[in-house]
Amino acid sequence: MGLEPVLVLGRPCDPPFEPSDEVAIEATCNTHAIVRLIAPRVARVVISNPMKTRAIAEAKVKTDKVDAEVLAQLLAADYLPAVWMPDERTQARSARASACPRTCTTTRSRTC
Repeated sequence: MGLEPVLVLGRPCDPPFEPSDEVAIEATCNTHAIVRLIAPRVARVVISNPMKTRAIAEAKVKTDKVDAEVLAQLLAADYLPAVWMPDERTQARSARASACPRTCTTTRSRTC
């Protein structure tokens, strides 16, 4: 009996998630948006660090289905190297900071 990976392709919940589900997703540039859609519907979302997920990186057969199966197995074994996801407040602050002009790269303390 294998694990059935859930792939999110175009629709956030196809098939629908159960509240007890745990979801593993590999970190990409749009991970935060996907996690925000999925997190309210499941028990836990783990963002995998692709640089540390050697089982996927070294696989001879590289397909989304194979990658999803490996992520599901690592999550089930609680052996998935995860990355930290900032909360919404931290993400908003980061977005504001990156939108500011970069006129100074360092700040010095004037208390000395």
